Amino acid sequence: MFSIGRIVCALFLLAASFLYWEKEAYAEPVSYVLSSGSSVVITPYPDSRPIMASVKVSGGHDYIRYFDNGAVSDYKRSDKGTSYSISGTNRIILTNTSSSSITLSSNSVPYQIASSSTPALKKVWLNPGASLDVTNTSGKSSSITTGGIID
Repeated sequence: MFSIGRIVCALFLLAASFLYWEKEAYAEPVSYVLSSGSSVVITPYPDSRPIMASVKVSGGHDYIRYFDNGAVSDYKRSDKGTSYSISGTNRIILTNTSSSSITLSSNSVPYQIASSSTPALKKVWLNPGASLDVTNTSGKSSSITTGGIID
């Protein structure tokens, strides 16, 4: 028969090996330099389990974060030096609004960072009397923030 002590010891070794494997899988720190005006999309690796990770940003930037279903979670213009969490199949688009390069860094790597031709947020200036026609093609709700005098 197996003693309770042996069963507990075996379970402990199994748990310890699992934790060691998880640490090894994401142990390498990541650093990504983003030049002024450039954008990136941050997504979890396709084969990764839902995991919470954070990415730290060193300078001024715009960002938008999407829920798993593609709807907008939150966004901010001209944010400065912040950390963001990403989990499940969330994604973040981040645009460098600083006049110099900024650095994205993390101590864990359960996500991928790729260059994006789409900026996080779009800012359009209109001259007096000019109009803007906007069409949402995403199928998800969206919002537009305006300033100035609007007719």
